[in-house]
Amino acid sequence: MRKYLLLPLVASLILVSCGGTSTEKGLPSEEVLRLAAEKSNTLLSAHFESNVDFTVRNVVFPASGKAKITGTLQDGGSAIQFSADVDALVSPTERSDTFHVLGNADMFLTGNDETYLHLNALSTQPEQNLFKKDLLELMKGKWWLLSSGSNEVGVPGGSLTPSSGFLKLQSQVVRVISDEGFTKVDGRKAYHYKVGIDTEKLLQFLEQIARDRKESFDRDTITPLLLKITADGELWVDAETFLIRRISWKLTGLQERESGMIVDGSFSVTLTDHNAAPPILPPKDSQVLTPQLLLEGAQPSSSILLPGS
Repeated sequence: MRKYLLLPLVASLILVSCGGTSTEKGLPSEEVLRLAAEKSNTLLSAHFESNVDFTVRNVVFPASGKAKITGTLQDGGSAIQFSADVDALVSPTERSDTFHVLGNADMFLTGNDETYLHLNALSTQPEQNLFKKDLLELMKGKWWLLSSGSNEVGVPGGSLTPSSGFLKLQSQVVRVISDEGFTKVDGRKAYHYKVGIDTEKLLQFLEQIARDRKESFDRDTITPLLLKITADGELWVDAETFLIRRISWKLTGLQERESGMIVDGSFSVTLTDHNAAPPILPPKDSQVLTPQLLLEGAQPSSSILLPGS
């Protein structure tokens, strides 16, 4: 879940590349991005807002929809708290009718690679027999510890929230396509660039992550998948502080290697209150959600995301 949750901010971290044109009355783009990378390395906190449009295809339940995510990051994104509203239109391949899945949830991602979920609402319109109602009610209104695994995301678009890896490590995978000069973001003067992904640099970046984790990396398998991705992005950097103000990406052809699922989408992320956002703390009253509890289904701590019968 975190892999797709966490689709607009890896792209946001993709900010530092070498080469590019220069503005008429400003610094060269490579210098602006270098300074932006330095600022990202020292960013302590910020508020963010992300708007996402997505389409999921090549699956049994194709869907398209929108999501809005608002939250706060601390320690450069190693700790993140956010709320998400999702509205997805599902079009089952074996049925002629469609329905909406509506959800609202709060999440907390910690620097210890823990993921917490607080489900506020989950429903379908018209009503469908997708969720066990008793388990749904049991899970709503409580904080659940979902995982303690790695938070790192492998490719741009794998995250909708700003992770530490996103803001600090992705200087290697972007290229400046054009310098759009100056514009205003939240009333502040900002450099504006159109950017794309350098596939070779991205492969090198992923290989380095695999080496750091002591994992294998199949370049021959990954390369064709990356070549299918079309990524058009824009980046806005504050002209005075060199803090990132806004990022947007349009991505097509993101394919999950094992299932073959394909995701197309676009998203924008706006950052405000740099180094001035209030502290955030993980929930104290959470319950651990385990596979065993999912299977048992009868315990008060069971999950709801199971097909109804």
